[in-house]
Amino acid sequence: MGCGGAGLALVFACACKGPDIGTAPAKNANPIAQGIKRPTELIRLAKEGDTFSQVHLAWRYDVGNGVTQDSAEAAYWYKQAAEMGHSMAQNNYGCLLRDGRGVKRNLKTAADFFERAARQGNRHAQNNLAWIFERGSVNEPDLKAAAQWYLRAATPLTDDHGHPFAQNNLGCLYRDGRGVEQNHNEAIRWFRLAADQGNHHAFHNLGYMYETGLSVKVDYVEAIRLYAEAAKLGNLYAMNSLGYVHERGLGVLRDPAAARRWYERAARGGYSMAQNNLATLYRDGNGIKQDYILAADWYEKAALLNNAYAQATLAWMFEKGNGVKKDYIRAADLYRKSAEQGMAVAQIGIGLFHFHGVGVEKNLIESYKWLFIAANSGNERAGKFCSDLEKEMTDEELDEAKELALAFVPKPFRSQSDFEPSNPTAPPLGAPIIDQNPR
Repeated sequence: MGCGGAGLALVFACACKGPDIGTAPAKNANPIAQGIKRPTELIRLAKEGDTFSQVHLAWRYDVGNGVTQDSAEAAYWYKQAAEMGHSMAQNNYGCLLRDGRGVKRNLKTAADFFERAARQGNRHAQNNLAWIFERGSVNEPDLKAAAQWYLRAATPLTDDHGHPFAQNNLGCLYRDGRGVEQNHNEAIRWFRLAADQGNHHAFHNLGYMYETGLSVKVDYVEAIRLYAEAAKLGNLYAMNSLGYVHERGLGVLRDPAAARRWYERAARGGYSMAQNNLATLYRDGNGIKQDYILAADWYEKAALLNNAYAQATLAWMFEKGNGVKKDYIRAADLYRKSAEQGMAVAQIGIGLFHFHGVGVEKNLIESYKWLFIAANSGNERAGKFCSDLEKEMTDEELDEAKELALAFVPKPFRSQSDFEPSNPTAPPLGAPIIDQNPR
């Protein structure tokens, strides 16, 4: 499921999502029974220093419930309650700081508030703090600390089943061997606990384990069932995975039309790998009518989201004039962006452009650098180009090019592997846990 050849193979990604940011109130909940006051009463009590009112007023401003949505007001009231030690207010204020909503984005301060709440036992904050450690958003990544905080949030207790997002994320760490010793059985156990609570990311991750046979017997039918559960809950990665199995005929009859529909649902939701995969269907006419123009349009959308696969293929289309007007300068720019993320086919592309002086200046050192990087990743075609190019370069030029190549560090690319790294969930924030004696 990787990338190979000038055409670029379809790529399948697995979802692993991150922080949950609150607990929504029950539908049709009785506001009197919950002690929820009218906005005017909440404002009066909040100004008088009532912590519960401050927290609930903040949530109302955050989501626009009974008041005009105002993230800055939400941040103000969350902070008031947070400074008084209310753990959910600390968590939600941390989320606003993390996301830059209503306040200037400040990950360090966000982490501080998450930790305050986490040490009070707030599971949402424990999960969010773990995500900060996992991603290295403040300092260098600390995967052991991430695993420890995910475990605290994820572990079921007598009065609850554990935090489902943390369970899913801990499963991802066990699956990938990051911060803990790799253990696919443990990964499956945590994914199941999260899926039992309806976590759609866990449904998808379990599906991927069954599709690929990680510690379980390959079972495409079960994988599809789990993907369908996740897709029903809006999981874009699962929609993309359903597109993949229908395109390849895994557990179902091969159905390019169904693949196109699933890819398009995920693509319209903004998932760049689905955009790339849909574009590839149109480019190749794989069971559907070939359409270079539509292919270029979807590749463009994915490339704008910094998808390296799409950037490389769109560069090829601009180079050849397929579906777009031939444009070597644009092709060179896209090859470079993809090459910087580690795509060998794009490294060859920009290397050859520098050799021929097409779309960029002729520069044998830059040409050799990119071809050498691709060759070092095992690309035989790039290795042959290097051998040919060495005959035209001086020893000094070769030494400089190799030094540049060996210093190269690819930029992070989310879809470079089969697994999707964790992310914060999208706003709006959930309502705080409401109790009459908040901490």
